[in-house]
Amino acid sequence: MNEASSLTASGDATSLRSINFEAGCVTYAAPSYTSDDTAPPVPQVRAFFIHSSINHTSSTQVEGWLHRVNEICEVFGRSPLAQRKNITFSVREFLAKLKGMNGDHASDQKLTVKIMREFKEKSMYTSLGYDAVIMKMPYAALVSELLDENNLKSAAAEHGDSAWDFLFAVDAAPRNGAAMDDLALRLGEEDFASRSVDEQRQLTLLFWAGCCMHKDLNAFKAGRSRNGTLLGFTAWRWAVPLPNKDNDAAIQRAKESGVEPLSIRAMIKFAWGGMKLVELTGALLNNKDDKIGHQDGHRNYFFITIGRSRKFPAIHKARYHTRGDGAVELVTYDAEYIEYLEIHRVMKGNAMFNHAELNVHRGIRCRKTLAELIAVGWYMLAVGYPYICAVRGPGTEQTNILDLGPLHVRVKNHIQKLINDPDIIFGANISYKLATLDGEPWRKPEVTISAFVKKSAENPNARPLFLFLLFCKGALPAWDRFTSEFDAGGLIDTSTPQERAAAFMPSTNDANEGLLGQLRKSSRENPNTTIGHFEAQTIFNRNNIQAFMDANFDSDDDTFIMREARARDESHIEAQRRDQMLAYNASLAAATRTKQAEKKQKASDTLAKILLIIIVTDLDALKRMTVKAIDEQVTAHRYQDKLACRQADEGVPIKARTPNKSSKYAALLEAVQRYTDTGHLLAGAVNGSQEENMEVDHEEEEEEDQIGYERMDTSAG
Repeated sequence: MNEASSLTASGDATSLRSINFEAGCVTYAAPSYTSDDTAPPVPQVRAFFIHSSINHTSSTQVEGWLHRVNEICEVFGRSPLAQRKNITFSVREFLAKLKGMNGDHASDQKLTVKIMREFKEKSMYTSLGYDAVIMKMPYAALVSELLDENNLKSAAAEHGDSAWDFLFAVDAAPRNGAAMDDLALRLGEEDFASRSVDEQRQLTLLFWAGCCMHKDLNAFKAGRSRNGTLLGFTAWRWAVPLPNKDNDAAIQRAKESGVEPLSIRAMIKFAWGGMKLVELTGALLNNKDDKIGHQDGHRNYFFITIGRSRKFPAIHKARYHTRGDGAVELVTYDAEYIEYLEIHRVMKGNAMFNHAELNVHRGIRCRKTLAELIAVGWYMLAVGYPYICAVRGPGTEQTNILDLGPLHVRVKNHIQKLINDPDIIFGANISYKLATLDGEPWRKPEVTISAFVKKSAENPNARPLFLFLLFCKGALPAWDRFTSEFDAGGLIDTSTPQERAAAFMPSTNDANEGLLGQLRKSSRENPNTTIGHFEAQTIFNRNNIQAFMDANFDSDDDTFIMREARARDESHIEAQRRDQMLAYNASLAAATRTKQAEKKQKASDTLAKILLIIIVTDLDALKRMTVKAIDEQVTAHRYQDKLACRQADEGVPIKARTPNKSSKYAALLEAVQRYTDTGHLLAGAVNGSQEENMEVDHEEEEEEDQIGYERMDTSAG
């Protein structure tokens, strides 16, 4: 990092056994450290840290980054290598070289970048300030401005004639360090303001870009949500329901009892459609638990049937586009999967499907469900697969995400083109040159394309066409939303090629995703390995540390590394993190208890006030009431509605629906009418007169409702 002119950072997080873990990587131009390599350094992704954290907030993430940088700088500064080559590195230098950050599109990641930008700017101002101090100001003038008269008198009283020598030793006087930084910050801001716009831009430049695979994932999810909404509310009868065993039995009982169709639909809870079928098929044929499902049984069947082994795509609940892979598979080989399930059924002693197999079997046979699979599959063939190849296919290792603005413009334009002219795909003469995003041949074999063309034409009422358009119209706004960093006039759009090259960032966040996935795998295979050992081994292997050591280390460095490793083992770093997490959880629990107690007390006080409100039923008295008095009456009636277990549309409207006096008065009149008709009275309520106030005991929240009921009954009697 010291030799690189610039660098970028990326990160991600996950939870493992209820503990939050974070991973971070840095990317910069680094040499290969081979003796015969004369090529210039190329950007390389280096694993930076993998550690647990107390939470996943942005401030904690930034703190983790700065702590790791400071830790590296401190250890490296003491190393023989740094002293031998006279190399220094600091957090300030790291922030000055930081030109970009990338990760997923979560709000916490964007806030992390914002906080890091604030640190970078403050560090830059301070650095400029210290440079200004050294270059432009005599040291005595600096001290005079830094320390006020009281500090000078205090130093003189304590150190006598050596007061000035004491003041000059700023590092030895922590009380002056903060004042020194404040002075440098002020001078730095003045120096920054005096520079040209171009210089200011270079000093503050910090790009942000979101992982391209997350863009594709979120766009697919948005397209699927649009289809799901339609199937759920306007055309739900299209697809055969695929509920689980218990819900299926409940639905059958409801039908036999003559329950309304809408109530039956509510029981199904979106358990239908192509994506539900893909999820069930994935769980049945390629379950992540190798003891569940058919596993290699269907692979062997396909080896005999089509001449090669096929494995159904692994369906991941968070990787929505894997459902697109499943859709393509089922449309291509629907007949084969039906035949395989039939063979598997007759092999059983009772020759019957279990419930999961029955759902998959009837889902594949449903032409209405197949229509959604065709629509989703066409999107993957025309847009999804070409885009994935462009951002993470072979040869994209040195693709800078900052250079992919034109690609995302083409994606959005292509989807719009397919919406405007769906005959490009559903017409008689389909051509990959027009249908695919990049105009390149289909990423799937000819058997897949033939199956899609044939089944699109066979499906009645152009259902695949309709659902394809719906999917694209749902995905297009998501592409706009998740590619906003490339908008015209934005930081990336107005940057120069040199600026983008200096802030090289990979097109995906695979490096951090891989670190966390490797951590999860290691925790299962080596449960006794500490996170510190895992981090050290992973960074050593991923960052080509051995080649660096062979090129730069001598015996003193080896000794230093071994001594530092022993010191780290003895420091019990992970135990300290565990204690921090326990202390944080305890403080969080205490704060939650306090908040709940305050909320409970507030509710108790509010209830006490409500129970003392006199309900007035006299119309003349109601007409003379002020807005405040009407609000009190409405509040009392609202509480009575709660006691009577009335639905929201049967009782007093919420406050938002009664914004003015006339609406409040109308709601009050309706409440009084209900109050009079039912004959129930709240505690302390009379028809125009006041009863004796009653004491209220609110020790337990459950007792409050009981007291309300008892007093209402007493008043009514």
